[in-house]
Amino acid sequence: MRVLLAALCVAVSVVDPAVNSTLASSPDTLRILESEFITVDRSAHPGFVQLEGDWVEARAAAAQARAFPNPRLEYLREAYEGNRSTSTLLLNWVWPWDGRRGLRTAAADQAAGAAAERLSAERLSARTYLREIYAEWAQQGERGVLYAEVHDRIERLADQQRARAAAGEASRLDARRLELASTEVGVQRALAEAARVSAEARAAAWRPELFEPGHPTRTVRPLRPTLPPTPSPTALAETSEPALVRAARREVTRGELEARLARRSWESPELTAGAVTDRADDVSDGAVALGVAWALPILDRGGAQRVAKGASLHATRARLDRLERDAESARAAALVNYTTLRAAAETASSATEGLLSTIEAAAESYRFGESSLTDLLGTLQLVLSSGTAAIELR
Repeated sequence: MRVLLAALCVAVSVVDPAVNSTLASSPDTLRILESEFITVDRSAHPGFVQLEGDWVEARAAAAQARAFPNPRLEYLREAYEGNRSTSTLLLNWVWPWDGRRGLRTAAADQAAGAAAERLSAERLSARTYLREIYAEWAQQGERGVLYAEVHDRIERLADQQRARAAAGEASRLDARRLELASTEVGVQRALAEAARVSAEARAAAWRPELFEPGHPTRTVRPLRPTLPPTPSPTALAETSEPALVRAARREVTRGELEARLARRSWESPELTAGAVTDRADDVSDGAVALGVAWALPILDRGGAQRVAKGASLHATRARLDRLERDAESARAAALVNYTTLRAAAETASSATEGLLSTIEAAAESYRFGESSLTDLLGTLQLVLSSGTAAIELR
């Protein structure tokens, strides 16, 4: 089942994943659909909330980039000998006139957009992980049912053969071989049940509300979803590109803006306005203070930063190109894989119908002497292997 799911997650993004078979639930058994299992409240589920950290930080950084610099207030008092002092009150502010603020804001917006796209990709991965958990849960349940049915039948055959051997009507060796075969299938049955319990525990960890504490005797069983139809190449071509590709494209735009920002060597000046007051005895004299401080790009014109931003932009563009190629190749391969595996799953389902009746027929043939015990045991092994293969494909 997980084999098909891996191809399905890439190839059939245009198909509704909630297509399921339906069975009625009983008071003691809750049967859930895949669509019910993977539908969670993303704003409250910890598995999804934990993904939002980088996105929230990027949005906060974008909001911070829009903020104007704070003014700086200075006060200085100088006292001299006698009764003389000078008080200076200054207000300093960096005037963002050089265009850096606009570029910085645009770059931060692109970073926030890229974080949002990555969040979408991570949410899709989490949703896919939920589907894998559900698929494993359903698959192990079906394996357990198969091994239980086969084990019950071979155990009955072993008991019958043991009784016939005790009465001298059958070979003791045949009875012993059937007993060993029953033991082997019983071990496989126990392993399948252990795997089902582990898969159910994983499901309960993600969706604990489905396993209500108020119903300790109620069992929860997944329904195996039906396979969605194979999408056409045209339908796939009309789907949007993967979120990681969109995120990388925003990162390229961000890198271009930061490269432009690094080419600006002149910074905004710091403007100063204030008042100076001189006091001597009871006489005071005041004056207005105006000034400007401006860093001159003479010794450091930001050459190293421009080189670094240029190299980073080149690497980001290369990453976008690689992601676009990977996405296109993965989509084409997934479509081929899903088409092939879906056909194989349908063939396996048709071929494995009536597996248990095959065991009954082989047992009857053995009882009437039409076949040997080796034929019977070979049939049992084929039933288990073919049934397990069909379950894994589905």
